[in-house]
Amino acid sequence: RELFGYIKGAFPEAASDKKGKVLLANGGTLFLDEIGEINPLLQIKLLHLLEKGIIEPEGSLEPIPVDVRIIATSQVNLAPLVRAKRFRDDLFFKINVLPIVIPPLRERKEDIPLLIDYYLDYFSLELGKKKKTMTSAAKKAFLNYSWPGNISELINVIERFVIMVPEDEIRPEHLSLLVEPRELQLTPQNNHILSLKEAILHFEKEYIHRRLMTNGWEVKRTAQELKVTPQELKEKIRSLGIRIAD
Repeated sequence: RELFGYIKGAFPEAASDKKGKVLLANGGTLFLDEIGEINPLLQIKLLHLLEKGIIEPEGSLEPIPVDVRIIATSQVNLAPLVRAKRFRDDLFFKINVLPIVIPPLRERKEDIPLLIDYYLDYFSLELGKKKKTMTSAAKKAFLNYSWPGNISELINVIERFVIMVPEDEIRPEHLSLLVEPRELQLTPQNNHILSLKEAILHFEKEYIHRRLMTNGWEVKRTAQELKVTPQELKEKIRSLGIRIAD
């Protein structure tokens, strides 16, 4: 329905006609994200559009001619889906006219510093926050991370940094709060084995910092959650050198 629309009365909730995205893009370009995930019925309708240049909104008996260019993306290779009969081979050949393969972010790390700076500026402006910067050590950690979610994951992390980090400068100690710590190597010092005491202090600092951020930096609420008094938590914050928002 989102793609091809419907007419009034096509189903009980259809109180009026609705143009689908294909018709709205008539004369232009339609971008289809993750085309490998569309269901078999939608694959048939899309193939019909590409072969005949017409659509039939739900409930309509009148085909509508459209002239639209399709750009489709997929994070997975569609060829195995075709072999497994999960994606139509005729549709695959229709859309696979000019394939453009974009390597995963982990294979084009030279783009990461540029993306960091761009999205720090973008989200600071978008969210009305003071512009944040990132230290070279923190950027190095970004370069060491594998980014399994590619650029979407990086954008999400940058947005959360802008929202949640109270300081103007993003440093390595902030990274484990928002990125899976097993995946992210924060500094070269992580290569050496910590003593048990060092490991406990590291975990304690990280855990308290994480809970403070989650609770909006409210010491009283965080103390209740951790089952300590506010005074005890304040002492921990001071002794561990945790910096919190005002």
